[in-house]
Amino acid sequence: MSAPTDQHGGDLPIKEGSTTKYPALGCSHCPAAFFSNERHDAHMGNAHADKSHAVAWQSGEHKIEYHPNFTRQHPHFYLMSEAQTGKYVSNMALNHEGKVLAVETDPKKRRQGLATKLWNEAQQHSKEMPGVPEPKHSQTRTRSGEAWAKKVGGEVPPRAGNLLSARQMRGMIDFKRA
Repeated sequence: MSAPTDQHGGDLPIKEGSTTKYPALGCSHCPAAFFSNERHDAHMGNAHADKSHAVAWQSGEHKIEYHPNFTRQHPHFYLMSEAQTGKYVSNMALNHEGKVLAVETDPKKRRQGLATKLWNEAQQHSKEMPGVPEPKHSQTRTRSGEAWAKKVGGEVPPRAGNLLSARQMRGMIDFKRA
């Protein structure tokens, strides 16, 4: 038996005594909202197949996840984890045009090509899913980001101002806790 839905395919509120629970995972393309990630992801894939939606795939020994509209400031977010353990090892956030906002790798896993692998996976993903921009290098980079951008290739625009410090670019995941 499936859960009752509204006219947009979203979950209806659940009344339990004098309390009502409302779905909180909203669709970024229509008024539907959901209680679970699974129902949200299924809705995005079915109702909005022509638009970007959350997906995950296996790439060798890693799991890659893509989350559109992760936050208002991070409209395109990629996350890489070890397939066996689930431990997060790298992430990359892109803006609406695809410019890299941040690339971050677990300090214990740096210099192993993980950020480059994530870049390449995002490049391929942008060709396969409508609404996902191709990753591009930003004009704002750290010292290591400068070297990485030149290493992975693609058009590397001149920097806008000084190099940022690693502290200024502190990222999305606390790898010590993840």
